[in-house]
Amino acid sequence: MRLLHTADWHLGQRFHDQRRGDDEQHALDQLLELSAEHRIDAFLLAGDIFDTANPGAEEQRRYYRFLFKLVTEVGVPTVVVTGGNHDSALRLDGPKDLLADLGIQVVGRWPRDTPPEHCLVELKDRQGRVGAICAAVPYLRDGDLRLPPIGETAPQIHARYAQALENRYFQVRQAAAEAYPELPLVVMGHCYVDDALIGGGERPVQIGNLAKVRVQVLGEGTAYLALGHLHRPQRLGGQDHWRYSGSLLPTGFDEVERRREVLRVDLPADGSAGEVTSLPLEPYREYRRLHGTPDQLESILADLVPPEVGTPIPWAEASVVLEGPRPGFAQHLVDSARDRGWDLISVKRHRATTERTERSAAGEVLGLKELDPEEVFIERHRQEFDRDPDDELLTEFRSLLESVTSGGSSE
Repeated sequence: MRLLHTADWHLGQRFHDQRRGDDEQHALDQLLELSAEHRIDAFLLAGDIFDTANPGAEEQRRYYRFLFKLVTEVGVPTVVVTGGNHDSALRLDGPKDLLADLGIQVVGRWPRDTPPEHCLVELKDRQGRVGAICAAVPYLRDGDLRLPPIGETAPQIHARYAQALENRYFQVRQAAAEAYPELPLVVMGHCYVDDALIGGGERPVQIGNLAKVRVQVLGEGTAYLALGHLHRPQRLGGQDHWRYSGSLLPTGFDEVERRREVLRVDLPADGSAGEVTSLPLEPYREYRRLHGTPDQLESILADLVPPEVGTPIPWAEASVVLEGPRPGFAQHLVDSARDRGWDLISVKRHRATTERTERSAAGEVLGLKELDPEEVFIERHRQEFDRDPDDELLTEFRSLLESVTSGGSSE
Protein backbone atom coordinates (compact mmCIF):
# COMPACT_ATOMS: atom_id res chain seq x y z
CA MET A 1 0.00 0.00 0.00
CA ARG A 2 1.01 3.63 -0.44
CA LEU A 3 1.29 6.29 2.28
CA LEU A 4 1.75 10.04 2.27
CA HIS A 5 3.54 11.47 5.33
CA THR A 6 3.31 15.13 6.36
CA ALA A 7 3.50 17.07 9.63
CA ASP A 8 3.93 20.49 11.24
CA TRP A 9 1.42 22.51 9.24
CA HIS A 10 1.23 25.24 11.92
CA LEU A 11 -1.94 26.68 10.39
CA GLY A 12 -2.46 30.25 11.55
CA GLN A 13 1.20 30.97 12.27
CA ARG A 14 2.14 34.64 11.89
CA PHE A 15 5.28 34.97 9.79
CA HIS A 16 6.85 38.18 11.14
CA ASP A 17 3.31 39.42 11.83
CA GLN A 18 2.16 38.51 8.32
CA ARG A 19 -0.85 36.25 7.82
CA ARG A 20 -0.36 33.43 5.33
CA GLY A 21 -3.81 32.06 4.61
CA ASP A 22 -3.17 32.00 0.84
CA ASP A 23 0.23 30.35 1.35
CA GLU A 24 -1.34 27.66 3.54
CA GLN A 25 -4.16 26.99 1.10
CA HIS A 26 -1.71 26.77 -1.80
CA ALA A 27 0.30 24.11 0.06
CA LEU A 28 -2.80 22.15 1.08
CA ASP A 29 -4.10 22.18 -2.49
CA GLN A 30 -0.83 20.59 -3.57
CA LEU A 31 -1.28 17.85 -0.97
CA LEU A 32 -4.70 17.10 -2.46
CA GLU A 33 -3.24 17.01 -5.96
CA LEU A 34 -0.36 14.76 -4.95
CA SER A 35 -2.68 12.41 -3.07
CA ALA A 36 -4.81 12.06 -6.19
CA GLU A 37 -1.90 11.78 -8.63
CA HIS A 38 -0.12 9.10 -6.58
CA ARG A 39 -3.30 7.27 -5.54
CA ILE A 40 -2.53 7.44 -1.85
CA ASP A 41 -4.09 4.76 0.36
CA ALA A 42 -3.28 6.24 3.78
CA PHE A 43 -2.56 9.87 4.64
CA LEU A 44 -0.48 10.43 7.81
CA LEU A 45 -0.48 13.83 9.55
CA ALA A 46 1.98 13.67 12.47
CA GLY A 47 1.03 16.60 14.69
CA ASP A 48 1.15 20.39 14.96
CA ILE A 49 -1.78 20.92 12.66
CA PHE A 50 -2.31 24.34 14.19
CA ASP A 51 0.20 26.84 15.51
CA THR A 52 -1.69 27.49 18.76
CA ALA A 53 -4.01 25.59 21.05
CA ASN A 54 -6.80 28.05 20.16
CA PRO A 55 -6.74 28.38 16.37
CA GLY A 56 -8.94 30.85 14.55
CA ALA A 57 -12.13 29.93 12.75
CA GLU A 58 -10.48 30.40 9.36
CA GLU A 59 -7.71 27.91 10.15
CA GLN A 60 -10.19 25.37 11.47
CA ARG A 61 -12.34 25.66 8.34
CA ARG A 62 -9.23 25.20 6.19
CA TYR A 63 -8.29 22.05 8.10
CA TYR A 64 -11.72 20.41 8.01
CA ARG A 65 -12.38 21.30 4.38
CA PHE A 66 -9.06 19.72 3.48
CA LEU A 67 -9.95 16.49 5.30
CA PHE A 68 -13.39 16.38 3.67
CA LYS A 69 -11.96 16.87 0.16
CA LEU A 70 -9.18 14.35 0.81
CA VAL A 71 -11.71 11.64 1.56
CA THR A 72 -14.72 12.52 -0.62
CA GLU A 73 -13.07 13.99 -3.72
CA VAL A 74 -9.60 12.40 -3.78
CA GLY A 75 -10.83 9.07 -2.41
CA VAL A 76 -8.14 8.45 0.22
CA PRO A 77 -9.63 5.62 2.32
CA THR A 78 -7.62 6.11 5.52
CA VAL A 79 -6.45 9.32 7.18
CA VAL A 80 -4.57 9.33 10.50
CA VAL A 81 -4.12 12.55 12.48
CA THR A 82 -2.15 12.80 15.72
CA GLY A 83 -1.84 15.76 18.07
CA GLY A 84 1.34 17.81 18.39
CA ASN A 85 2.69 20.02 21.13
CA HIS A 86 1.15 23.13 19.55
CA ASP A 87 -2.29 21.54 19.28
CA SER A 88 -5.08 21.31 21.83
CA ALA A 89 -5.55 17.56 22.16
CA LEU A 90 -9.14 17.96 23.35
CA ARG A 91 -9.99 20.26 20.44
CA LEU A 92 -8.64 17.74 17.93
CA ASP A 93 -10.45 14.86 19.62
CA GLY A 94 -13.78 16.69 19.81
CA PRO A 95 -15.20 15.58 16.42
CA LYS A 96 -13.21 12.32 16.21
CA ASP A 97 -16.29 10.04 16.23
CA LEU A 98 -17.88 11.98 13.38
CA LEU A 99 -14.63 11.99 11.41
CA ALA A 100 -14.16 8.26 11.98
CA ASP A 101 -17.29 7.63 9.93
CA LEU A 102 -15.42 9.17 6.99
CA GLY A 103 -12.30 7.06 7.54
CA ILE A 104 -10.44 9.83 9.37
CA GLN A 105 -8.87 8.52 12.58
CA VAL A 106 -7.83 11.19 15.09
CA VAL A 107 -5.62 10.49 18.10
CA GLY A 108 -5.30 13.85 19.78
CA ARG A 109 -4.20 12.49 23.13
CA TRP A 110 -3.33 9.24 24.87
CA PRO A 111 -4.71 9.63 28.39
CA ARG A 112 -2.80 8.02 31.20
CA ASP A 113 -4.15 4.65 32.34
CA THR A 114 -5.61 4.15 28.84
CA PRO A 115 -4.43 0.91 27.18
CA PRO A 116 -2.04 1.19 24.20
CA GLU A 117 -4.70 -0.22 21.87
CA HIS A 118 -6.12 3.32 21.97
CA CYS A 119 -3.35 4.31 19.53
CA LEU A 120 -3.70 1.45 17.04
CA VAL A 121 -5.21 2.31 13.66
CA GLU A 122 -5.77 -0.09 10.77
CA LEU A 123 -4.55 1.31 7.46
CA LYS A 124 -6.88 0.30 4.61
CA ASP A 125 -6.06 0.52 0.92
CA ARG A 126 -8.36 1.61 -1.90
CA GLN A 127 -9.76 -1.93 -2.16
CA GLY A 128 -10.80 -1.87 1.48
CA ARG A 129 -8.11 -4.30 2.61
CA VAL A 130 -6.10 -3.73 5.79
CA GLY A 131 -2.54 -3.39 4.52
CA ALA A 132 -0.71 -2.23 7.65
CA ILE A 133 -1.18 -1.34 11.31
CA CYS A 134 -0.29 2.13 12.53
CA ALA A 135 0.86 2.91 16.07
CA ALA A 136 -0.33 6.52 16.12
CA VAL A 137 1.22 8.18 19.19
CA PRO A 138 0.38 11.86 19.81
CA TYR A 139 2.62 14.32 21.64
CA LEU A 140 2.75 13.28 25.29
CA ARG A 141 3.22 15.87 28.01
CA ASP A 142 4.46 15.30 31.54
CA GLY A 143 0.87 15.08 32.76
CA ASP A 144 0.10 12.30 30.28
CA LEU A 145 3.06 10.33 31.62
CA ARG A 146 2.40 11.16 35.31
CA LEU A 147 5.95 12.12 36.16
CA PRO A 148 6.91 13.09 39.73
CA PRO A 149 8.14 16.71 39.48
CA ILE A 150 9.39 17.17 43.04
CA GLY A 151 12.99 16.84 44.25
CA GLU A 152 14.67 16.42 40.89
CA THR A 153 16.98 18.62 38.86
CA ALA A 154 16.03 19.67 35.34
CA PRO A 155 18.34 17.07 33.69
CA GLN A 156 16.83 14.34 35.88
CA ILE A 157 13.31 15.39 34.97
CA HIS A 158 14.13 15.38 31.26
CA ALA A 159 15.84 11.99 31.50
CA ARG A 160 12.81 10.59 33.29
CA TYR A 161 10.54 12.07 30.64
CA ALA A 162 12.54 10.44 27.85
CA GLN A 163 12.49 7.06 29.58
CA ALA A 164 8.75 7.26 30.25
CA LEU A 165 8.12 8.20 26.63
CA GLU A 166 10.20 5.29 25.38
CA ASN A 167 8.18 2.99 27.62
CA ARG A 168 4.92 4.21 26.08
CA TYR A 169 6.21 3.61 22.57
CA PHE A 170 7.34 0.14 23.60
CA GLN A 171 3.87 -0.62 24.94
CA VAL A 172 2.04 0.42 21.80
CA ARG A 173 4.49 -1.40 19.54
CA GLN A 174 4.08 -4.55 21.61
CA ALA A 175 0.28 -4.24 21.44
CA ALA A 176 0.48 -3.91 17.64
CA ALA A 177 2.74 -6.96 17.34
CA GLU A 178 0.40 -9.08 19.45
CA ALA A 179 -2.84 -7.99 17.76
CA TYR A 180 -1.56 -7.78 14.16
CA PRO A 181 1.53 -10.00 13.90
CA GLU A 182 1.13 -10.48 10.15
CA LEU A 183 0.86 -6.81 9.19
CA PRO A 184 3.63 -4.27 8.45
CA LEU A 185 4.07 -1.83 11.34
CA VAL A 186 4.00 1.94 10.84
CA VAL A 187 4.87 4.11 13.85
CA MET A 188 3.77 7.75 14.02
CA GLY A 189 5.14 10.13 16.63
CA HIS A 190 5.59 13.77 17.52
CA CYS A 191 8.78 14.03 19.54
CA TYR A 192 12.50 14.80 19.45
CA VAL A 193 14.79 11.84 18.77
CA ASP A 194 18.48 11.55 19.49
CA ASP A 195 19.66 11.37 15.88
CA ALA A 196 17.80 14.49 14.76
CA LEU A 197 19.29 17.73 13.47
CA ILE A 198 17.74 20.91 14.81
CA GLY A 199 17.58 23.66 12.26
CA GLY A 200 15.09 26.30 11.31
CA GLY A 201 12.37 27.90 13.34
CA GLU A 202 11.68 25.23 15.94
CA ARG A 203 10.92 26.83 19.26
CA PRO A 204 13.06 25.53 22.13
CA VAL A 205 11.48 22.18 22.99
CA GLN A 206 13.44 19.88 25.29
CA ILE A 207 16.73 20.59 23.54
CA GLY A 208 20.29 20.76 24.78
CA ASN A 209 20.81 16.97 24.53
CA LEU A 210 17.99 16.40 27.01
CA ALA A 211 14.70 14.51 26.66
CA LYS A 212 15.79 12.88 23.42
CA VAL A 213 14.07 9.60 22.66
CA ARG A 214 16.32 6.95 21.15
CA VAL A 215 15.28 6.60 17.53
CA GLN A 216 15.98 2.84 17.57
CA VAL A 217 13.29 2.41 20.23
CA LEU A 218 10.75 3.96 17.90
CA GLY A 219 11.89 2.65 14.56
CA GLU A 220 13.43 -0.80 15.04
CA GLY A 221 11.53 -3.41 13.06
CA THR A 222 9.09 -0.93 11.52
CA ALA A 223 8.14 -0.72 7.88
CA TYR A 224 8.07 3.06 8.31
CA LEU A 225 8.64 5.64 11.06
CA ALA A 226 6.67 8.85 10.44
CA LEU A 227 7.73 11.67 12.75
CA GLY A 228 6.71 15.27 13.27
CA HIS A 229 8.06 18.01 15.55
CA LEU A 230 11.24 19.20 13.82
CA HIS A 231 10.92 21.37 10.73
CA ARG A 232 13.93 20.09 8.84
CA PRO A 233 13.13 17.15 6.52
CA GLN A 234 15.60 14.41 7.37
CA ARG A 235 16.47 10.73 7.56
CA LEU A 236 17.23 9.24 10.95
CA GLY A 237 19.54 6.57 12.30
CA GLY A 238 21.00 5.91 8.88
CA GLN A 239 17.67 4.43 7.78
CA ASP A 240 15.89 5.76 4.72
CA HIS A 241 12.49 4.73 6.09
CA TRP A 242 12.83 6.62 9.41
CA ARG A 243 11.86 10.20 8.64
CA TYR A 244 10.88 13.66 9.75
CA SER A 245 8.81 15.08 6.90
CA GLY A 246 9.54 18.69 7.91
CA SER A 247 7.12 21.59 8.09
CA LEU A 248 4.56 22.43 5.42
CA LEU A 249 5.79 26.04 5.15
CA PRO A 250 8.94 27.78 6.36
CA THR A 251 8.22 29.12 9.85
CA GLY A 252 11.20 31.49 9.90
CA PHE A 253 13.67 33.00 7.46
CA ASP A 254 16.24 30.46 8.64
CA GLU A 255 14.11 27.80 6.91
CA VAL A 256 13.45 29.45 3.55
CA GLU A 257 16.48 28.04 1.75
CA ARG A 258 15.41 24.47 2.48
CA ARG A 259 12.72 23.11 0.22
CA ARG A 260 9.42 21.91 1.63
CA GLU A 261 8.37 18.36 0.86
CA VAL A 262 6.03 15.52 1.71
CA LEU A 263 6.97 11.86 1.61
CA ARG A 264 5.41 9.07 -0.39
CA VAL A 265 6.00 5.64 1.10
CA ASP A 266 5.42 2.35 -0.72
CA LEU A 267 5.03 -0.47 1.82
CA PRO A 268 5.91 -4.03 0.78
CA ALA A 269 3.36 -6.58 1.91
CA ASP A 270 6.02 -8.62 3.73
CA GLY A 271 6.61 -5.88 6.32
CA SER A 272 10.09 -4.94 5.13
CA ALA A 273 11.26 -1.32 4.95
CA GLY A 274 9.11 1.02 2.89
CA GLU A 275 10.48 2.73 -0.19
CA VAL A 276 10.45 6.51 0.33
CA THR A 277 10.07 9.13 -2.39
CA SER A 278 10.35 12.85 -1.69
CA LEU A 279 7.64 14.96 -3.32
CA PRO A 280 8.65 18.65 -3.36
CA LEU A 281 6.11 21.41 -2.74
CA GLU A 282 6.17 24.56 -4.83
CA PRO A 283 6.26 27.74 -2.70
CA TYR A 284 3.40 30.22 -3.02
CA ARG A 285 5.74 33.21 -2.90
CA GLU A 286 9.46 33.90 -3.04
CA TYR A 287 11.45 34.41 0.16
CA ARG A 288 14.90 35.96 0.31
CA ARG A 289 17.51 36.57 3.03
CA LEU A 290 19.72 39.61 2.44
CA HIS A 291 22.91 40.43 4.32
CA GLY A 292 25.57 43.10 4.12
CA THR A 293 26.75 46.57 4.95
CA PRO A 294 24.47 49.52 4.16
CA ASP A 295 26.13 50.09 0.79
CA GLN A 296 25.95 46.38 -0.08
CA LEU A 297 22.27 46.18 0.84
CA GLU A 298 21.51 49.26 -1.23
CA SER A 299 23.03 47.47 -4.23
CA ILE A 300 21.27 44.17 -3.47
CA LEU A 301 17.88 45.86 -3.17
CA ALA A 302 18.42 47.76 -6.42
CA ASP A 303 19.01 44.42 -8.20
CA LEU A 304 15.84 42.72 -6.90
CA VAL A 305 13.63 41.54 -9.76
CA PRO A 306 10.07 42.89 -9.37
CA PRO A 307 7.39 40.19 -9.24
CA GLU A 308 5.19 39.57 -12.25
CA VAL A 309 1.80 41.21 -12.27
CA GLY A 310 -0.76 39.12 -10.39
CA THR A 311 1.80 37.05 -8.48
CA PRO A 312 2.21 37.16 -4.68
CA ILE A 313 4.43 39.87 -3.21
CA PRO A 314 7.82 38.34 -2.29
CA TRP A 315 9.07 38.69 1.27
CA ALA A 316 12.62 39.43 2.41
CA GLU A 317 14.67 39.76 5.56
CA ALA A 318 17.65 42.11 5.71
CA SER A 319 20.57 41.72 8.11
CA VAL A 320 22.56 44.94 8.09
CA VAL A 321 26.05 45.31 9.57
CA LEU A 322 26.43 48.80 11.07
CA GLU A 323 29.56 50.52 12.32
CA GLY A 324 27.46 52.97 14.31
CA PRO A 325 23.92 54.23 14.79
CA ARG A 326 21.89 54.87 11.61
CA PRO A 327 18.48 56.19 12.72
CA GLY A 328 15.86 55.70 10.07
CA PHE A 329 17.96 53.34 7.97
CA ALA A 330 15.65 50.37 8.54
CA GLN A 331 12.70 52.33 7.15
CA HIS A 332 14.85 53.40 4.22
CA LEU A 333 15.52 49.74 3.41
CA VAL A 334 11.82 48.92 3.68
CA ASP A 335 10.97 51.75 1.28
CA SER A 336 13.71 50.72 -1.17
CA ALA A 337 12.41 47.14 -1.24
CA ARG A 338 8.85 48.35 -1.75
CA ASP A 339 10.00 50.36 -4.77
CA ARG A 340 11.07 47.02 -6.30
CA GLY A 341 7.74 45.35 -5.47
CA TRP A 342 9.05 43.45 -2.44
CA ASP A 343 8.02 43.55 1.21
CA LEU A 344 10.95 43.73 3.60
CA ILE A 345 9.20 42.31 6.65
CA SER A 346 12.23 41.86 8.91
CA VAL A 347 15.29 44.02 9.46
CA LYS A 348 18.03 42.84 11.81
CA ARG A 349 20.90 45.03 12.93
CA HIS A 350 24.37 43.70 13.72
CA ARG A 351 26.75 46.10 15.43
CA ALA A 352 30.11 46.00 17.16
CA THR A 353 28.99 48.01 20.18
CA THR A 354 26.63 46.75 22.84
CA GLU A 355 22.92 47.04 22.31
CA ARG A 356 22.50 49.25 25.38
CA THR A 357 25.09 51.76 24.08
CA GLU A 358 23.48 51.74 20.63
CA ARG A 359 20.06 52.47 22.00
CA SER A 360 21.36 55.32 24.11
CA ALA A 361 23.24 56.86 21.19
CA ALA A 362 20.51 56.41 18.61
CA GLY A 363 17.55 57.00 20.89
CA GLU A 364 15.82 53.85 19.61
CA VAL A 365 14.36 50.68 21.07
CA LEU A 366 14.23 47.41 19.16
CA GLY A 367 10.77 46.01 18.46
CA LEU A 368 9.61 42.74 19.97
CA LYS A 369 9.69 40.97 16.61
CA GLU A 370 13.44 41.64 16.44
CA LEU A 371 14.12 40.01 19.80
CA ASP A 372 14.46 36.33 20.64
CA PRO A 373 13.04 35.41 24.09
CA GLU A 374 16.11 33.40 25.03
CA GLU A 375 18.44 36.23 24.04
CA VAL A 376 16.39 38.64 26.17
CA PHE A 377 16.58 36.27 29.13
CA ILE A 378 20.35 35.84 28.81
CA GLU A 379 20.93 39.60 28.46
CA ARG A 380 18.75 40.33 31.50
CA HIS A 381 20.66 37.73 33.52
CA ARG A 382 23.95 39.38 32.53
CA GLN A 383 22.65 42.77 33.66
CA GLU A 384 21.48 41.43 37.03
CA PHE A 385 24.33 39.04 37.85
CA ASP A 386 27.18 40.03 35.51
CA ARG A 387 27.41 36.50 34.07
CA ASP A 388 25.57 34.11 31.76
CA PRO A 389 22.93 31.75 33.20
CA ASP A 390 24.17 28.22 33.84
CA ASP A 391 22.97 25.26 31.77
CA GLU A 392 20.42 24.09 34.34
CA LEU A 393 18.75 27.49 34.61
CA LEU A 394 18.74 27.88 30.83
CA THR A 395 17.11 24.46 30.46
CA GLU A 396 14.40 25.46 32.95
CA PHE A 397 13.79 28.68 30.99
CA ARG A 398 13.42 26.72 27.74
CA SER A 399 10.90 24.38 29.35
CA LEU A 400 8.92 27.34 30.68
CA LEU A 401 9.03 29.04 27.28
CA GLU A 402 7.78 25.85 25.61
CA SER A 403 4.87 25.57 28.05
CA VAL A 404 3.86 29.13 27.16
CA THR A 405 4.31 28.94 23.39
CA SER A 406 2.54 25.59 23.04
CA GLY A 407 -0.44 26.56 25.15
CA GLY A 408 0.79 25.43 28.57
CA SER A 409 -1.84 22.72 28.86
CA SER A 410 -1.80 18.96 29.19
CA GLU A 411 -5.01 18.67 27.15
